[in-house]
Amino acid sequence: MLSALCLAKTTGWEALHYASPMRLSSIARPTGRFTQAATAVLVTSALAGTPISCLLDRHGSKTAMAAGAAAWRHG
Repeated sequence: MLSALCLAKTTGWEALHYASPMRLSSIARPTGRFTQAATAVLVTSALAGTPISCLLDRHGSKTAMAAGAAAWRHG
């Protein structure tokens, strides 16, 4: 059961993060902007992940979840 869940999670992750840029590469090929933007997002999330997770571990996630919900609501 656990291996099936791991396989489903890995497949979903790959479909979301790797297949989409491949499908959209023909659109981005003339300008290259999509590829640059996707790379910038991945690098930013990699650099911000550790400090943010440390803050969440230290202070809890309730405030962050509430702030995210409020930002989403007010768009």
